[in-house]
Amino acid sequence: MKVQFKFLNQGDCVHIEISGQVTKEKLIQAQQLFVNAEWYHPGLDEICEFTNCSFEKIDPLDILELISLQQSTREIDRQAKIAFVSDQPTVFQLVSEYILMGRELSGEIKQFSNFLDAKTWIDKPRIKMVNNAYPNCRRRKSTS
Repeated sequence: MKVQFKFLNQGDCVHIEISGQVTKEKLIQAQQLFVNAEWYHPGLDEICEFTNCSFEKIDPLDILELISLQQSTREIDRQAKIAFVSDQPTVFQLVSEYILMGRELSGEIKQFSNFLDAKTWIDKPRIKMVNNAYPNCRRRKSTS
């Protein structure tokens, strides 16, 4: 498995391109490289592209192990966006499972079938929710 990191948006986003034969062990190594890199910082958006690769058998327990590793090696980052890119049905299914099991890891996670759609989504401004987001709404008074 080969992993390449490319910076986009003046360093606010990293494009992680993964190619070759992908195994759980190699994904763990790539995750450790990522979180231990001196340029990693909270709020860093990610585009993880799996378009030129094949997967060794990875099951839901392996995905849970990857999620557990992420939780133990980096802060939960509600500001980061993570886009997964793949045109392969097998990868699409694995990413769907990851999103369901790992939704507490990040602010927003989505998957795309091409890089351009993922980049467009990453570039959209975030919607920030604040307290009293609806100042004109009033609570109903209790009738009891």
